[in-house]
Amino acid sequence: MNLKARDRILKAALKVFSKHGYHRASVNMIAREARVSKALIYWYFRSKRNLVIEIAEKSLPIEVVKKCLNENLRGRRLLECIGSRFIEKYRSFEMRTLFLHTLSLENTDAKVRDTLSRLCEKELVELSNRVFGECSQECMIKLRMFFGALILYIIRPPTDISEEEYINMLVEKCIGSDEAPTHRLEGGWGGDSSLNRGVCCVEEDG
Repeated sequence: MNLKARDRILKAALKVFSKHGYHRASVNMIAREARVSKALIYWYFRSKRNLVIEIAEKSLPIEVVKKCLNENLRGRRLLECIGSRFIEKYRSFEMRTLFLHTLSLENTDAKVRDTLSRLCEKELVELSNRVFGECSQECMIKLRMFFGALILYIIRPPTDISEEEYINMLVEKCIGSDEAPTHRLEGGWGGDSSLNRGVCCVEEDG
């Protein structure tokens, strides 16, 4: 497999999807941007949907959460790490726009939504355990509020507060001054996959 060609296709797809959205962008547009044949794109990805899912995954903060978890942080420090890296990831207009396209896509494409939800689940369970010591419904709601506030920040950053102050205040509202308990729960939260989607992908209910 020619990884350079595949990476070139992914880079072109990210740019085209960000500019035109997932529905309006065509494989022909991506082929022209990547300077490859349409057939080569289908050879690597088999379908436009597969390409969309890979780009949509890259647009979500999954990697941000993974990197902070890999640093073995807990409680407040873990949320601070995610907050700062989340904002850094979406400082790019291209990535920020793509992220918003992905959130919209999840409301209209159930297969994409379910695929991305499965990708998110493991990291969300681990995140809740590290921050709160459990994976209760209440904890999932708190994480949903946390990510929702970060999304609002990247869409329209406040002018009367610094990025660091915003993250600190957000973490304080989420967990207060308490540190995460030392015990760990391995289970999920009653199998409610809608909460999984809400935290990782901030899907609108209904």
